[in-house]
Amino acid sequence: MNIKMTFSHFEELIKSGYSLDMLFFIMLVEDGSDVDSLCEAPKIKMLHQTVRRKGLLSEANKVTILGKELLAFLN
Repeated sequence: MNIKMTFSHFEELIKSGYSLDMLFFIMLVEDGSDVDSLCEAPKIKMLHQTVRRKGLLSEANKVTILGKELLAFLN
């Protein structure tokens, strides 16, 4: 998935409480990456927990409607 991000996109992302790390993580999940293999490093495991807490990923590690809306906003 390719995203064309402008400064206004970045600004809205930050205002909404999201980071580029979170965005990239849900992009990887949306593209079919295995979450368990991604979460071997402690920092990435923490990122995974944050993305789930923010409601971008479900308990089943699927991108939620909120996550899909965020990705759609950036396309």
